[in-house]
Amino acid sequence: MSKTPEGDPGYLALLDEMRSLHTRKSAGYTGTDPDAWRNFREATRWGVSPFVGALVRLSDKYLRVASLLENAAHDQVGESIEDTLMDLAAYALIALCLYRERLLANFWFREDGAS
Repeated sequence: MSKTPEGDPGYLALLDEMRSLHTRKSAGYTGTDPDAWRNFREATRWGVSPFVGALVRLSDKYLRVASLLENAAHDQVGESIEDTLMDLAAYALIALCLYRERLLANFWFREDGAS
C-alpha cells in the first residue's frame, strides 16, 4: 500500500478502528458515567493504581498473543490475534492517558508546583 501525505492508509484505518472500539467499550463499561476510566479506577479497591491496573491488563494481552503465536489451539474463547493486538494497543493508550492524568494531578496538587 502506498503512503499518503497523512501516513500509511492501513495504519490510519486502524486508528479509526481504535476510536470506534474505544467508543463502544467505554459505553459498555461505564454507561452514562462521564469518567471513561471508571472501570480502571476500580483497581484502587485492591490497592493498585489505575495506571498499574492498565499495565496488568496490557501484560495479560501480551501473554495471550505470545500464547496464540505459540499454538493457535490455545484460543478457547474466539478472540483472534488481531482482536488481542487491538486490545493491547488500546490498553497501551489507556495506560498513557492514566499516566498523563497522574502527572497533571501531581503538578496541580503539589504545593511547590513541581511535577
